Formats: sequence, C-alpha cells, structure tokens
Amino acid sequence: MRWMFALALALAPSAPAWAAGSGLQTDRLEAEARGTLTIEPDGRVSDVTLPEALDPALAEAFGGAIRRWRFEPIVLDGRAVRAQGHMELRLSVEFQDQRLVGAGIERVVFTDPPVAGVPVPVDAEGFNLRPPRYPEDLAIRGVGGEVMLMVETDGDGRVERVAAVSGQLYASVDRRGESEARSAFKELARESVRAASTWRIDGCRASRCSVPVHFFPPGLSPNAFWRPAYRVPVVPEPWTQGDGDIALGVGGTAPSARFKPTTPVDGPVLDTGS
Repeated sequence: MRWMFALALALAPSAPAWAAGSGLQTDRLEAEARGTLTIEPDGRVSDVTLPEALDPALAEAFGGAIRRWRFEPIVLDGRAVRAQGHMELRLSVEFQDQRLVGAGIERVVFTDPPVAGVPVPVDAEGFNLRPPRYPEDLAIRGVGGEVMLMVETDGDGRVERVAAVSGQLYASVDRRGESEARSAFKELARESVRAASTWRIDGCRASRCSVPVHFFPPGLSPNAFWRPAYRVPVVPEPWTQGDGDIALGVGGTAPSARFKPTTPVDGPVLDTGS
C-alpha cells in the first residue's frame, strides 16, 4: 500500500546507528504513548483517543485493535456502568528497506484518571522514585535506552530485591555492534538496579512488580515520539519468572484495579501482507 511506503520514509531513524548496516536489516521504532478508552457496561470498548503524533493510518490500526479489546464489566453500586480508562502504551513499528513490515502494542498499563493539580510523569525527569545515575561516558556518546526492572517489595513497598528482565537501546544496531551494545546496556542496567534498591513504591507492597526506567541521551528529546530501538537480550534471574507480577507505569505509577481485560491487550495490530 502506498501509504506504508510514505510512512516508512517519515519514520526512518534519524539517530545515528550504532554500527553502519549492510544488507537487508529490520529497523525497529518504539514509542511511549498515553491515551484513553471508554468501556461500555457490557465490557466493549466504544471510544479511543490516541496521541496526535501518530500517523492517521497507524492511529486507525492501533485504535481498531484497542476497540476489539474486551473487559470485565465495571460495577458501581451493584450496577455495570460506562467508564473511561487511561492507559500507558508502548507501540512499535518495524520496516525493511523502507517497507513497513509490522506494527504492534508491546505493553499496556491502565491507570486511573490523574488527580487535578498533580503532574503526570512522562519520563525520567518526572520520575517519582530516585532516578539512576546516567553513566557519563554513555551520555557523552549519545547512548540511551530503557531498562525494565522486576522488583520484589515488603509490606511497606521497600524493595528487597531487584533485577533487570529486559531492555533496549535507543539506537539502530547491526551484528557488528551487538557486543558493544550489550556492554552499554549492562551499564544502564547496573545503575538502574543500584537506584531501585533504595526505592519504596506505594503502588507495590508485598508484591513483585515490573517498572520501566528510561535514559534519554543528549540530542534525543524525551518528547520525541518515535525512537529507534534495539532489543538487548537479557537472561532473567529465576525469581523473576512466573505469573503474578504487577506492571507499573512510568515513574512507578500504580495500575488501576478497575480495568480487567478478558482478551489479550498486546500483540500485532497490522498485517502488511507479503
């Protein structure tokens, strides 16, 4: 489709690649987005709002996928009601040789409406937990990324143990740069774990929770919507495995207990054809 080619050109990464690529390579971009959805009394999604920064065709694809979600009815005073939910989304697109080959929703956290007068954190600058130290050598080289942490807390929300379970660099990386990329990610993960060991998280008490930590390098604005992303392989520690962990939002925002999906809320949203 013609719009896919135009979209790939518009989204082509402008940040420097970690290593110059050769041959056909899949470029991946990810975005952190906020939106809202309206849930009807029968659990259907009737309305969706997404950021204006999304290309209209992608907004249609992501919005269509969200409208197919289903939820347990939200009950108030014994009666199922219509309710509006807020959500933090991680979106992704992939393309090869300027051809869009996929788009998906990678992670969703449903949150209650923000309280009037209380700012909503959008990045590390608004982090309501002690942020990690940004390794100076990586900042100078323009290397940033995200570290997804798993924390286990006591009854007061104090972190008792923590480990990195996944992550990415904000860069395009080919095979020749993988070793250097993994080394850089280890530095970011080490600083994230060190900072998290001092946290007390109100939204995670006597629980196991995942929380993202972002590092935005100079030259890559925290407000940039799409970012080049290279997923770094991580071998998770055994205690972090299994079901039952709570996904926290940016800054350790606690998820809402009201919104309980009965269908998957992540996965691919666009079939580009062969």
